[in-house]
Amino acid sequence: HGWTGQGNGWTSKCKRVTTRCHADVCPDGGQQLLVNDWLDEGWNVGFFYWDQFADEECARDAEQKLWFDRGGDGLAWKSYNPATGQTQFNSYAKSDEMTVSEICVNQVKRAMGSYKGSQVRFVGHSLGAQLAVRCASLLHVEDHPAAPSRLALLEPYFSKHSHMFF
Repeated sequence: HGWTGQGNGWTSKCKRVTTRCHADVCPDGGQQLLVNDWLDEGWNVGFFYWDQFADEECARDAEQKLWFDRGGDGLAWKSYNPATGQTQFNSYAKSDEMTVSEICVNQVKRAMGSYKGSQVRFVGHSLGAQLAVRCASLLHVEDHPAAPSRLALLEPYFSKHSHMFF
């Protein structure tokens, strides 16, 4: 997924992109699990949710988290308490995970540490395309077995400042 901060963000709405088909797209009211066809074909499917990091008022702030920790004091992530209706920003600070891309790499390595299959594919949508590229790049630098052989960048978003990160 991409930036989720527009209109007060997705965190406070408890909204998250899933594999359930929306009613305005699928017949019979939607809610079908679109991932089932992939699973039936023998694919392993995983999702890296970074929506609470991407829930910023400005897309640039979410984009920067893919590449660096701007303040050097941890990455801000948004939480929501449904009992109180309050949202707040928290700090995620781990010495070995200074960017959302590094969090992605560590989670892929944790989930697929001894992967021996024929191929891995990453898909990134909007700002998530940058995350897919950066996470894949870091895995390739390490020559990790789960480094993807294919990337699908769907409606990729690159700001006018993105070129400074490459």
